[in-house]
Formats: sequence, structure tokens, C-alpha cells
Amino acid sequence: ASGHCALYAKQLLEYAYETGDQDALQAGVRTLEYMKRFRTPRGAQVWELSLHTPDILASAHLVAAYVRGYELTGNKEYLELARKWAITGIPFVYLWAEHPVMLYATIPVYGATNWVAPNWMGLPVQWCGLVYAYALTMLAPYDSTLDWHRLACGILISGEQQQVPADDPKAGTLPDSFALATQTRNGPFINPCALYILRRKLSGEIERPQVLAVNGHRVVVPFPAEVRDGRVVIHAKPGLRYQVVIDGGKSIVEIESAGEDVLPTAGLE
Repeated sequence: ASGHCALYAKQLLEYAYETGDQDALQAGVRTLEYMKRFRTPRGAQVWELSLHTPDILASAHLVAAYVRGYELTGNKEYLELARKWAITGIPFVYLWAEHPVMLYATIPVYGATNWVAPNWMGLPVQWCGLVYAYALTMLAPYDSTLDWHRLACGILISGEQQQVPADDPKAGTLPDSFALATQTRNGPFINPCALYILRRKLSGEIERPQVLAVNGHRVVVPFPAEVRDGRVVIHAKPGLRYQVVIDGGKSIVEIESAGEDVLPTAGLE
């Protein structure tokens, strides 16, 4: 199924992106090619749903995998496929509002758990939508077919509306599902890190380790960084100690920050 394959393609290509590993890249590309046969996003949540069930999480994995494939290979067909799969996620998003919390809420699937219940119509699972929204932020810099940034922002805001209110011991957590008709939150209640990461991403802030390509090497740093005059310049908090990972751990550089740090050129020649 498309979603089952796409999860592993995404993981392989993410590993290749961060490390430069060619075996991972080739395996990921083979999976991208294999997935061209699929037409429907499905099969990403088989721990409780039948393999055939149309699924927004599958759309999310497919978009992310094909965008990363495009970035790593330059193959424009992968960008076209990322766009196609992004469009398949839209039917899972509520684009009208009959209740205070409804607009941009995301149902996870067109179907029911274990063929019986719950039926997920009218029962958004926003964490699935947040994965989809993050994938849209990956696509947005390359494609303007639709306003992907606006769609992702809407999904984020709906997720923030669904958070547990401040007067509750579970304040700030994200419910596993939200019943639209009754406007009630259902557990289990989830760490809201996906909301925070997406908020930073949409605000143009750093939300994950930075990956830089320098002289044929992959450099991963935990702070904002840039390549300046062929050197990696890192902007961190003075006095903070951190590590820079080169080529997937073939070299690890320990740094105590001076505020603006220049990565030693050893290992990057």
C-alpha cells in the first residue's frame, strides 16, 4: 500500500539527506519508483485500520518522501508526484465550519477502526493532520499550485484550538481525537511537540537540526548555520557545548560556542 511503502521511503531518504549515504539514497529512490503504481493514499495506520482505508497520514508520508527525493536527485517528476499526493490530503481537511472548532480540523481516514468503530467521520485526529501539514511546508518552497503554507497554517491553528485548556491538569496537550458535534476532547492526550515544531517552521524559525552540504560532505548542526566562503558558520549561545555530526557520524566535532563558531576544516576537505 502507498502509505506503508512511503513511510520507509521517507525514512531512507531522510537518512540519505542527513548522512550522504548512497545505499540509503538508492534504496529510497527504488521505493519512489515502485510507488508510482499507486493512486490512493492508504495503509499508513495498519495497527488499527484495514490496509485499504484512505488515510491522510499516507498522503503526508508520500509528500515528504517525494519532496526529499526531488531535493536529493533533482528529478522533477518527483516534485510533480509530491504535488499530486499533497492534493490527495485535502479531502481529509474540513474547509467549512459548523462548530467553533472545526475549520481545518483533519479526519485521519475514510473508514473505521477494526471495521466497526469508531467511524472517524466527524472525529478529527489532528496529529495526523499535523504530519500532513509539515509535509506541505516541505513542498511549499518548490510549488505554488495551491497556497500550501496557508493550508498548513490552518491545520496548525485548528490543532492549537483543540489543545486542552489552561485550567486542566493536562493543559496544553493535544487530544488523540476531537468530537466535532459535542466539541469534546478524547484521550489519550499527546505531547504537543508537533504543534510547537510546526509553529516554528511556519514562522521561519529553526525547528530541527540543520543539514548542510559542504565539499561533498553532509554536516548536521543543532543551531542555525550557513556556508560562508566555503566554511560552515554556526550561530549558537556563547558558552554552550554541542556536537556537529559529519557524514552520519564518521566524524563528530565537539564545540564550545563563542556565539559565532567556524567549523574546523579538518574532515571537510
